[in-house]
Amino acid sequence: MMSYDNLSYELTCGNTTYSNESLNASLFRELIGELELYDFVVLEPSVPLENSIYLQAASLEEAEQAGQMVVELRLEFSKQEFRHYQLLTQDHDQILTLFLNYWGAQRLPDLTHWQDVSDQFQ
Repeated sequence: MMSYDNLSYELTCGNTTYSNESLNASLFRELIGELELYDFVVLEPSVPLENSIYLQAASLEEAEQAGQMVVELRLEFSKQEFRHYQLLTQDHDQILTLFLNYWGAQRLPDLTHWQDVSDQFQ
């Protein structure tokens, strides 16, 4: 297993980017808790985390999906080969846990119940 001791992260929310030194659980809680006010939150590791190049969340605008948020994770195996996974949820706490595990524990979510939407990007 690869060591992620020197891994750093960048978090982007709307037009604001937070560097690794600024990241903490309170910031994640604040940004994800107010996700409906922002377009998206993207967390990017300095090097791929088990092939993952980012974890992102966004609120969905469509009326029939009001209150729904989408969480997406991209696994990149080469410049041409990747998998893109998506999870729809209304649970801010679930999203917060996903982000905290990705950032704090350097752990990918269990993708068992996520939808593989890679073909939408081909």
